Amino acid sequence: MDLFIYASHLDIYEQPKDKSEKQTLLEKAHLLGHFGVTAMEQVIHEEYQMHWKGLRKDIEDYVKNCSKCRVFNLVMDLGTFDVTTPRGNNFMLVVMDLFSRFIILRAIPDKLATTTVAKELVSLWSLFGYSKVITHVNEKEFSNKLLEAIAVHAGVEQAVSLPFNPLGNSNAEAAVKSAKGIIIKMLEGRAENWDLYLDGTTYCLNLHKSRLHGMMPFVVVFARMPNELKDYSQIKAVLPEQKLDVKALKNKIKLIDKILVPAIREQIVKTKEADNAYFRKRHKILEKPFPIGSSVMIKNVEKNKKTDPNYEGPYSVYGYTKNGSYILQDKTDAFLSRDVPTSHIKLISEDGIKPEEKNNTYEVLSILNHRGEEPNHEYLVRWKGFDSSYDTWEPTSMFDSKEVIETYWSRRNAGQCSSSNKIKRKHGKRAAPKSINKRKVASRQEKSIRRKARLAVLQENPTA
Repeated sequence: MDLFIYASHLDIYEQPKDKSEKQTLLEKAHLLGHFGVTAMEQVIHEEYQMHWKGLRKDIEDYVKNCSKCRVFNLVMDLGTFDVTTPRGNNFMLVVMDLFSRFIILRAIPDKLATTTVAKELVSLWSLFGYSKVITHVNEKEFSNKLLEAIAVHAGVEQAVSLPFNPLGNSNAEAAVKSAKGIIIKMLEGRAENWDLYLDGTTYCLNLHKSRLHGMMPFVVVFARMPNELKDYSQIKAVLPEQKLDVKALKNKIKLIDKILVPAIREQIVKTKEADNAYFRKRHKILEKPFPIGSSVMIKNVEKNKKTDPNYEGPYSVYGYTKNGSYILQDKTDAFLSRDVPTSHIKLISEDGIKPEEKNNTYEVLSILNHRGEEPNHEYLVRWKGFDSSYDTWEPTSMFDSKEVIETYWSRRNAGQCSSSNKIKRKHGKRAAPKSINKRKVASRQEKSIRRKARLAVLQENPTA
């Protein structure tokens, strides 16, 4: 006779003593990242070894009542048309909800914190509720004490993207580009009236299906289809005969919370996973950060000419920020004034900068003179923090940055004008340069005539 013993997995869990302990467990599980129902249930089971009847329903009720989980996450940025409107507006404030992709456009006169933040942002929060996170670029119109104070009192987290890196705030940048593209097409030569088209552009953007979840942002936010653009003046309003069914309305809201929102979230996750797989397939991904102390070069974000170097450095990695960017030091152990994203860094060596290079590194105050023939010039250098008795002649190879050499030559040649750059004038008119291309470009009509002539010759003599 075979004996089978069955045991439930619930037998290994303990039960809370009272409602107060249940509430404490729910708070601990949820505040650890504000995750959803399944994640909270997993935390309570695995971390606290607890379970009780109706656990999942209690979790659902707790999540629904969490104010931070019911609000939007916003990104914002500024756009400009370089034109002041008759109404005194100079900038376009663009705010986007990351979940629904709902966009709001506002015209503002300046970039002062009192205008951008206190008036517009708080106004949007009063309409749609306070957001959990707000993301913006690290510029003074957003990164200021006023916005920080408002965010602290409202319980809103600020996420700041790095300068020179549009990918950090790519959603807002894309929204600015889309809005400007629509408005420019409708201006018809009256650029000073761009602020009159913001409301219509907002409507158009929110009726366009988002690639992220495949739905209109308008539908996601208001849970209904927008009215058709037709004449409603001849349609008589008819009041419903039956009274409003409050219970049915509540059931509809629950249906949206339980079915529509999770379905949209699932579709967003699928789209992001597909995009991530596509990106990883075509790019080299850095799985581990550059080690601390390693020697790196950084992208020259201020490159203005083709002859400027693509990278600057070397620098050594001192540490990381919470956003994954890098804190760098130069050879003199001075910190770089900005944090650098991974995409702007090229690894040179994990061993770091050699000690002898650091010990023999000094900062150039200015170049005083030069000697020798090109390209073997030597430069008389005045060192920062030293007097003229320490001036030395240095070859080009001893300079980490060639910017100081370019500055020296630009100042030295400032008052000179070579004969090759002089422009001769004849009879009061500017003479054309000798290298001008005087070849006449054939028009479309002339090309067509020549083509027809060639075809006629071929028809007369096919063997030609």
